[in-house]
Amino acid sequence: MNTYTYAHTHAPTHAFTHTRTHTHMNTYTYVHTHTLLYMHSHTHAHIRTHTNAFAHTHAHLHTRTHAHTHTHLHMHSHIHAPTHAFTHTRT
Repeated sequence: MNTYTYAHTHAPTHAFTHTRTHTHMNTYTYVHTHTLLYMHSHTHAHIRTHTNAFAHTHAHLHTRTHAHTHTHLHMHSHIHAPTHAFTHTRT
């Protein structure tokens, strides 16, 4: 799984960014990524998530990030929409 998807998101005004990244990997290289973005202003966060999956590998990745605005998501997956993102990636 080596799909680079760059998502640049701008948000309204008010401050608080909640970013949740869920990555599940189970045998047969099945990667499930769930990302929720709640945005508002000031500052900016740089979130990077690398996911290297290999068949017959078990892994659990849980990342929580609290930041302010201008959130740049750079991860090996697909990203939909600025406020709500749900990703399904199968390899």
